[in-house]
Amino acid sequence: MSDEPKAVALRAMAHLDRRDLEGVVAETAAACTWHGFGPSPLDRRGYLEVIQTFLDGFGDSRFVVDAVVAEGGTVAVAHRLVGTHSGAFQGVEATGRPVTVPAIAVFRVDGGAITEVSLHADMLGLLMQIGAIPAPTGA
Repeated sequence: MSDEPKAVALRAMAHLDRRDLEGVVAETAAACTWHGFGPSPLDRRGYLEVIQTFLDGFGDSRFVVDAVVAEGGTVAVAHRLVGTHSGAFQGVEATGRPVTVPAIAVFRVDGGAITEVSLHADMLGLLMQIGAIPAPTGA
């Protein structure tokens, strides 16, 4: 199999890093579902709403790709969001704190388009970094 699924996933990540949400959506099938962004799977509209809250809350954020593993139509992208809490996020006003959020996105690619995305991100760590919840004490 060619590296097409890997290329599709990496294009989507590059669009996201540039804040080009139309470009991200262009890499997806019309019925694409996103998991891990909330309690239920999201459609395109839901994904766009949720990801925009991240972009608004972390205005200078970057999505840095650290590693990629592809097998058939499945592509796992280890990445991290790096930025500054510069806008309201999850009810917490901007703190100016730097954040780093490690994540893994697993893309299912079929026919040259992303059909499903599963995000596994350290949201608890993010909420601790912006002071929304207390960090544990002790080591």
